[in-house]
Amino acid sequence: MSPPKIVFHGLDSDEMLTLGRTIEHGRYYTEPEDVPVPIKVRLDFNGVLVDAIIPGRCFSFHHDIRLILRNFQGIVYVVDPTDNDSLRRSKEEIEDIVHDKEISQPILILLPFFDGSGNPIEEEVSGECDLREIIANGNGRVALFLYSLSSTELRGFLEGFSWLLERIQRKRKQGLSRVHE
Repeated sequence: MSPPKIVFHGLDSDEMLTLGRTIEHGRYYTEPEDVPVPIKVRLDFNGVLVDAIIPGRCFSFHHDIRLILRNFQGIVYVVDPTDNDSLRRSKEEIEDIVHDKEISQPILILLPFFDGSGNPIEEEVSGECDLREIIANGNGRVALFLYSLSSTELRGFLEGFSWLLERIQRKRKQGLSRVHE
């Protein structure tokens, strides 16, 4: 069986690339990269191989990918807390994805512990974005994890990926059992 395919989605392509490369290398990874197009990386996450697509800085791909999200077994949405507009846009995109009847895959929402200025994000941010309500409407296929990604601390996103892979594997097993019935 081929590795599951996941896609990173969100407004901040640099943060998505750093997350993907950190998992790929098993340590905090911030080598400067100018990635104008999407890249495919094979991630080994606790012994489970996953093919991940990480969008580059290509703006049109970012918007086109919204149309093809259903082709992946899992979606990682990285919230951009840089400012109120970015939070609002992130919330709108998450709502659209969760409410899209064509998308039934597990959705991992990652929200940084710190905003773009390095200030701690208050727990109310997820409340302000109504993310908890969105998650509640996701029927167990949507989860929010706060994360920290720095040279001194890697926290939250690893647990989030464990959650996502567990849901993907469960869904794959359900699909296989239906085929054999």
